[in-house]
Amino acid sequence: MMRTFWRYLWSLPLLMLGCFCTKQDEENQLSQQEKNIDAFINQLVKDTVIYRGAASRVVLQQGIGDTLAAGDSVHFYYAAYIFSPAGNRGTLFAAYPPDGVSLSWPLSELPKDYGKNTVGSGYYFSGLDAGLIGMRAKEHAFVLCTSKYGFGNNQVGIVPKMSPLLFELWIERIVKKE
Repeated sequence: MMRTFWRYLWSLPLLMLGCFCTKQDEENQLSQQEKNIDAFINQLVKDTVIYRGAASRVVLQQGIGDTLAAGDSVHFYYAAYIFSPAGNRGTLFAAYPPDGVSLSWPLSELPKDYGKNTVGSGYYFSGLDAGLIGMRAKEHAFVLCTSKYGFGNNQVGIVPKMSPLLFELWIERIVKKE
């Protein structure tokens, strides 16, 4: 029994070292994701890029009217991608698209309030929440975030863990908080 105790005691530093390496690997991966996102944004050569901590937003078409704030509701279309540093958007994993984007399912199968929720309420993950803040009706933009502000170290559907994300958003309308 005493021998077993000492084995566990001696193996504890090795286990802690393994946890440290995993944490360091994750930090290195996040740093590389940030560099890849910055490189993608720089090659787009757009006038308006907004950095909001958890996300970067590249405005492709300016919107009109009031800006979206925490507590407001938003109606929007989107195409969600597993971001690829290869210069394209990446692999499409979800969409609620406007005209011109092909569907793999009929819109009639989606809930009526799909793409409409309150910003800052915790419904969206932090990267998308941060990217939506400040958008306007009729705005078209890319919102990019590292895995830290997306799904993190969890696999969700076809999205592998530690995947950076890119959302192409088309804002239809904003309902200001009363």
